Amino acid sequence: MQIANGIVINEAVNAKSSPFKNEKSLLFDGVDEMLIPSTDAAYNLAFTDAFTISFWHRPGSLTNYCSVISNAYYQGTYPAGATVGWNFMFNNMWHFYMYGSGWNDYMYIRTNSAMYNNQKDGWHHMAVTFNGNRPATGTMTNSPDLKLYMDSVHQSTGYGYNQNNGTPSTSPDTRLRIGSIYTQEQGGGGTEYTGHLDEIAIFDRVLTQSEIDEIYNGTPPTGGGSGAPWNDGTGTPTDLKKLNPSLWFRMGDKANWNGEKFTVPNQGVDANLTAMVSSNMEESDLTTEVPQ
Repeated sequence: MQIANGIVINEAVNAKSSPFKNEKSLLFDGVDEMLIPSTDAAYNLAFTDAFTISFWHRPGSLTNYCSVISNAYYQGTYPAGATVGWNFMFNNMWHFYMYGSGWNDYMYIRTNSAMYNNQKDGWHHMAVTFNGNRPATGTMTNSPDLKLYMDSVHQSTGYGYNQNNGTPSTSPDTRLRIGSIYTQEQGGGGTEYTGHLDEIAIFDRVLTQSEIDEIYNGTPPTGGGSGAPWNDGTGTPTDLKKLNPSLWFRMGDKANWNGEKFTVPNQGVDANLTAMVSSNMEESDLTTEVPQ
């Protein structure tokens, strides 16, 4: 306590906020480990919603159909069967899918297959943005509506869409998952992600190129050649608070182990989803491997 001119000064209010630090991540084994909402809730995104999804990853391996973050429901054995919801996944290349009433009501964006060879090692940042405008049907390259970024660089990618009467991409059966996908028969898992994940966030708007550069917080790749422009890997995470994410899971840095499972609180502004909890994870999955 400090006293000046007879007035008590609140040191906590006057103290500077702690500097942002990123010192830990969570490691997923690719078998059965995942994070689920503490209330096993959904985080639905509709075809008319504007949003951005952002995460950092360091893969142990990139197997087909491995989901990093998803809010989907598969009827049948994954990956076959009808689906509804959205899924940010790897299958020979990076994909972001949104499905409405099934396979005939969708939109997706994907990279080229060279991405596999250029993201097998080290930390990389991924982001997808959508402005809420889905054309009726067709395919294109360099969509102005749905965009994919790798290490802050907008990629020239394939984009497909089919409205099928424009049914919404929401369902009471969808479930949010990190490191996996929800399926009807398996209850929790499809093909799980193998490797480290860090600083996962969802925003309820389209982030600009400069804001994605800020998240990457490094030197964007330049130049040509078969490895460019996505294999730079010099970025480091930054504080997302001023960008007002709806969901922001700091993963390792905020994870609390209670002897049985991790609780990872939501640092974003959405009060409806307060935390994710781990399933089948061990305390040793909290690691000091981080982007740097």
